Formats: sequence, C-alpha cells, structure tokens
Amino acid sequence: MIETETRLEARFTTERCPGGCGFNVLVSEFSGPLFCPQCERRLPPALRKACSDYFDYALKLRDGTVVCFSQAYIQGEFATLTDCSTNPSSYALENPMVPFPRGLDVRIADIVWCADLGH
Repeated sequence: MIETETRLEARFTTERCPGGCGFNVLVSEFSGPLFCPQCERRLPPALRKACSDYFDYALKLRDGTVVCFSQAYIQGEFATLTDCSTNPSSYALENPMVPFPRGLDVRIADIVWCADLGH
C-alpha cells in the first residue's frame, strides 16, 4: 500500500474585520470572512453569518420588535440590515412594521436574539 500526502497551500491576505471595529485580520483563500476576537464575542453568530451569506434571518430588538432581513453590514455599534421587513404572513410578529427596502440600521446593543431562519 502506497501512502500519498496531499498538501494544501493557502495564500493569506490581510483584510479589515467585517465587524466594523477597524482591526486587520489574516484571511486565507479557503476561509470566509473572519472576525477579530472582540467582534466574535460582541456579535451573535447568526448576525456574523448574515455579513457574508445572503439568506433569511430574523432578530428581536429590546422593544420587542422582530425584524426579518437577508443580509447585514456592521458599522461600528450599528448593524445595517438589508432586504428587511416584518412579514406577518410568514412570521408570528407582535409589532408589524412597514418594509425598509433600502435597509434599516439597528443598534447592536439593542439586539436580544438573532436567528438563521433556515426554512
């Protein structure tokens, strides 16, 4: 039996942390966006995923409002949510809102929970 060795050699680049903190992180060509340790602790996992994976997400704000969105961008202490609305026909919501076709900025500190809606 002959054993073969497969070696992957990755190229690394330095990019800004997508968490909006301004730190530089080392990124390999095989990885998605990497967050610095501070942003890993500060941001919920589903919100971090929404920064790179266009899909269906929801989050709840401290005042009880639930917002459905498809993508997020972090800018300092705020998350800009795109393609967002609260859609009463699809989700059980307490406070229906109008859609926000150009995005909605929410304070990260006001997020109670965030979920990947994998339906």
